[in-house]
Amino acid sequence: MIIYDNDNQYHSSTNGSGDGETTAAVTSNDSQAAAENTGQEEVAEADNASETKIFKDWTGHEVEVPTNPQRVIYHGEVTGYLLALGVVPVGILKNEGTVFDDQVADADDVGFPISVEKSLSLNPDLIIFSNDDETQYEQISKIAPTVTFNSFWPLEERMRFLGDLMPCTW
Repeated sequence: MIIYDNDNQYHSSTNGSGDGETTAAVTSNDSQAAAENTGQEEVAEADNASETKIFKDWTGHEVEVPTNPQRVIYHGEVTGYLLALGVVPVGILKNEGTVFDDQVADADDVGFPISVEKSLSLNPDLIIFSNDDETQYEQISKIAPTVTFNSFWPLEERMRFLGDLMPCTW
């Protein structure tokens, strides 16, 4: 788990399983070593999918979020922020007529205000909520880890925040 402070700087790191490293026995049999390596890659991928970090959001919530989210809902004005990082959300606040409509054609509209029912049906592992409405936050944070995001920060701060939250996939 990585713990971030107000400036999104991490202070400590563990994954809850001890030393955080995967070890394997070394063998002289090449075929057995190849089989073990394949198994290690699968374990590493599974570990990456289940690793989490503590992230402090815009409104001060400390949220345990996945380090490699796969099903992200972005409820905000500019979905292009995520697309720039290579993340295609499964749910968005649809705004027709954008330059990236084709890139988010498969994303479901979660509405405004955000629909709890629709969000739940998308089975997200992370929700990014560009709003400071605590009532809505409380509702959707029961569905998946939810991070508030200030879409009015200067562009550099917005991109740094999202980049710290999620790995760039390109």
